[in-house]
Amino acid sequence: MANFLTILRLLLVPFFVFFMLSEGKNFSQIALGLFLVAALTDVIDGYIARSFNNITEFGKRADPLVDRILVASALITMAYRGMIPLWGLFLILFRDLFLTVGFLLLKERDRKEMSVTSIGKFTTLCIVISIILLLAEITPYGFYVFYSGCLMSLISGMHYTIRAYKVISA
Repeated sequence: MANFLTILRLLLVPFFVFFMLSEGKNFSQIALGLFLVAALTDVIDGYIARSFNNITEFGKRADPLVDRILVASALITMAYRGMIPLWGLFLILFRDLFLTVGFLLLKERDRKEMSVTSIGKFTTLCIVISIILLLAEITPYGFYVFYSGCLMSLISGMHYTIRAYKVISA
């Protein structure tokens, strides 16, 4: 069931992007609804996987990737529509790309995996909440949370980089 929800979340992304980029009555609200459903599937599939000890290799690999695709799609379309500044988009995407490549190289080189930490989860939470608030046109709070997410991206990026250095040095 958890893997099904991950796949469902991935399948929602093109529809979300379509409604974000199209002009039409209530299209922004539909995009918001799709993003909310996708975000909820992430919470639910994680709960199901942990509660029922249904953690799979597919889920461990696909879930974070699908999360990145969903968030990146939202941020890119929001930047395209002028809803967020480009520097914020590039900061968050660069951090995600840097960490993803770093995690993969670390695993390939040293056969070690790094787990997601609370600071990383909080960063993602800030970004997701900011997306929801901005899509719902709840400003300036959406911007406050977005800028907090940008700051947390810097902090968590440094945090993970230091952790990776310690793993490599050990």
